[in-house]
Amino acid sequence: MLDTIGCVASKDLAKENIRSLIKELEGNGRFAETIEALNSMVTALNYNDKVLLEYGLNKAFQGVASAAETGISRRENSVRLIRESLPKFWSLLEDCPPEAFQTIGNELRSFFDNSIVTHERARDALIKNLRDRGYEVNNSDRLDWIIGELREMKAEVLKDWPWEDRPLPPVDRGMVARARASKNGLRVEDLIRTFEGDSTK
Repeated sequence: MLDTIGCVASKDLAKENIRSLIKELEGNGRFAETIEALNSMVTALNYNDKVLLEYGLNKAFQGVASAAETGISRRENSVRLIRESLPKFWSLLEDCPPEAFQTIGNELRSFFDNSIVTHERARDALIKNLRDRGYEVNNSDRLDWIIGELREMKAEVLKDWPWEDRPLPPVDRGMVARARASKNGLRVEDLIRTFEGDSTK
């Protein structure tokens, strides 16, 4: 009797956890396949169908791998966009008051640090766990490129950053002119949020 109650309780807990995960993923198109698989797992638990449960688990892992692949492609595009936007970013800084540089520098350093850590975790945890279970993310090698680019851009941007105890670096007037002749209206916040905004799509 106690074994039966324990079994029912564990099934109910499993269903509750799965439904909670479904709610977290809803609204994100990349996880449609995963959500469908998770729903089938709830059904399998209701009917104690081990075959359906195994099928749902397999589909869920496939969905996560597919979503990871899409996410990596989008992040790679975002990093390329940030790289291309750096000349415009430098032109914006010319008009910034000196007292703003400390805040902007801290925000940029935090942005790069957080992005690097996020992608290292994805590579070392999510991708590794999927691979250990036999699920490959075809473009997972691009995470190393993304991490390398983020580190390189952080070093480039902050190398001669005009912190409070350092004077402003000389401005490349030609670069500023070329940047302003292209697209105008890019704000410092736009560059910092370009990457973060893409991750919510």
